Amino acid sequence: MIGEVNVSGMDEQAAAHAIQSALQAKAMLLHPLISVLVTSYIGQDVSVLGEVTRPGVYPYTYHHRLLDIISAASGLSPNAGRLVNVFHQSDPKTTHPVVLDPSGTDTASDHNPELSPGDIVQVSRAGLVYVVGDVIRPAASPWIRCRG
Repeated sequence: MIGEVNVSGMDEQAAAHAIQSALQAKAMLLHPLISVLVTSYIGQDVSVLGEVTRPGVYPYTYHHRLLDIISAASGLSPNAGRLVNVFHQSDPKTTHPVVLDPSGTDTASDHNPELSPGDIVQVSRAGLVYVVGDVIRPAASPWIRCRG
């Protein structure tokens, strides 16, 4: 009844305001309350590479954070390191390093940044520590920093 409302490039709040204005301009409603919820973006994905259980391309949904996309990739592999490099589509040659918090207690946003459609997430491999010499089982195992 009000025709099409162009909401291309708008966030949820701006789209709701545009629809509200269109309803008021056509005198359909006097004080409409409009809510818009974006559930997915079509054709805009986030790629996850490196040391995750299931590397691949995952659909971007509104307000995706780094840990959300790592969870979608079934989590980190046993050989994963703490360093994750994020490459934004707007500047693909610049690396944005993120250090994961292994304890999960630091809730600072720099450990779990917001991603954008088209971003690439690359999880690094942990360094190896070689145990050799007079030991029962000489082997290489991922280097893990212990606190304490």
